[in-house]
Amino acid sequence: MKPVSKKYNSQFLLVWFGQTASIFGDRVTGLALPWLLLQQTHSPFDAGIITALRYLPLIALGLIAGIVVDHLDWRLVLITCDVARASILSLVVLVGVFQLTPPLWLLAGVVLVLGTGQLFFQTAYSAWLPDIIQEETLSSANAALEASDAASTLAG
Repeated sequence: MKPVSKKYNSQFLLVWFGQTASIFGDRVTGLALPWLLLQQTHSPFDAGIITALRYLPLIALGLIAGIVVDHLDWRLVLITCDVARASILSLVVLVGVFQLTPPLWLLAGVVLVLGTGQLFFQTAYSAWLPDIIQEETLSSANAALEASDAASTLAG
């Protein structure tokens, strides 16, 4: 078995590290956001509706996301989506730190941005990954990313 540094190029190693951190954040968000919504709304129904909005972009934009992403720089899409998701989550952190009660429309907007960012990130990512690694290491690179996903899910 070859050492990881020889098997993958440095660009993939950066992506792998970034993806691991991003997936960990997604898992923490997946657990913390519904709880926060329930705490803010005091209504399981409202919290459930707002949480479900995360999947609205997938339904509404899923079929055209690939077309849109193909016309853009994939790397820029990846960076923009992650920055947008991190920025909107920092808004949620500020709400928590200052113990504010945000309006439902703001929470719904946060969830929609997260869902849209995830959709476009995943679309660009699946197209971009084969461009940064050699074809013979694609399956092992995907396996490494899946292992990171599993570890992040467990830790998150």
